[in-house]
Amino acid sequence: MEKRERLGVRAGATFSIVGSVMGAGFISGRELIEFFGGFFLPRTIAATGCFLFFFLLFFRLGAKYGGFSGVLKNLFGAFALPVKALILFGGFVTAAGMLSAVNELLPRGGVFSAFLLLLLACLIGGRGVKGLGVVNAILTPAVLLGVVFLAVQGGRLSPPEPTDGEILPFLGVLLYVGMNAFLSMPVLCDLGWTLKKGGVGVCGGAAILIGGAIGLILSVLAHDKCSYSKALPLFYVLGGSSAVFSALSFGGIATTLFSSFYPLYRLAGVRGGAVGKTALVGLTFAASFVSFKRIVGEVYPAFGVTGACVFFYALVREGLWRFKRRKKPAALKGRRVF
Repeated sequence: MEKRERLGVRAGATFSIVGSVMGAGFISGRELIEFFGGFFLPRTIAATGCFLFFFLLFFRLGAKYGGFSGVLKNLFGAFALPVKALILFGGFVTAAGMLSAVNELLPRGGVFSAFLLLLLACLIGGRGVKGLGVVNAILTPAVLLGVVFLAVQGGRLSPPEPTDGEILPFLGVLLYVGMNAFLSMPVLCDLGWTLKKGGVGVCGGAAILIGGAIGLILSVLAHDKCSYSKALPLFYVLGGSSAVFSALSFGGIATTLFSSFYPLYRLAGVRGGAVGKTALVGLTFAASFVSFKRIVGEVYPAFGVTGACVFFYALVREGLWRFKRRKKPAALKGRRVF
């Protein structure tokens, strides 16, 4: 029974990581077109490998230093506070972007649906990383299976496009992975501290699922390249499957919203109590009226650059070869991990 429970927890952790990436821009294909440019197999494979290394690095740092706050303190020292503020601001932008996507996805009642989804994010955020894992273990597989079903029906899959051998397009892939790993850093670090072991399986499984979904969605979009200029490319290609697509997009929005909002909500509660939580909800809801396409096109690339820089700094600072079995640092004993 203990082994089965442990497997269930790790599965929930895997899907929590996938869910933190799989938002509206991912499901619709909008951000994939922005960063990948089309269905190029080498870029998809490179993204899968990069996701594995980025995820595993932050997971193991969390296990080593006691979660998100411990990683920031030990990795960045005096600069921990501004780095933490930047990461949390990225989570705030992501959460607002997901709610903005709900407004665009559901022209009628989108604002009301977005507000209800935000309240649900508050409820899940109060349950911590374990509550996040339970929700994602149910919701994320359902969304992934739905995407596979829509992609294969009607024979809309296309083969990979020929590559030109240039290095520059791979920078877009690196920025995309860096952005998602950077914004998922609180979840990854806290999962590492909570699970203690199993990082290779959890992070590897998440990277493979994400890479497979990226290839599948881009293959569908390549079926009709007119979709590349659309705000919701996958919706444009699928056409008549609007109801199913809307449901899947809503599920993808929910998983990313829950993951990005979770650290914000917990911090707001610690710092400001009920007042802090209420203020956070109000600010996030107000920011949701900014255009989703504008957030993806203008804000996400900047976080991609920041995320890549943080990753390489952490890699040089620590080195994957220096990781040892998790040992709780003396400075963190008896303290509540963020």
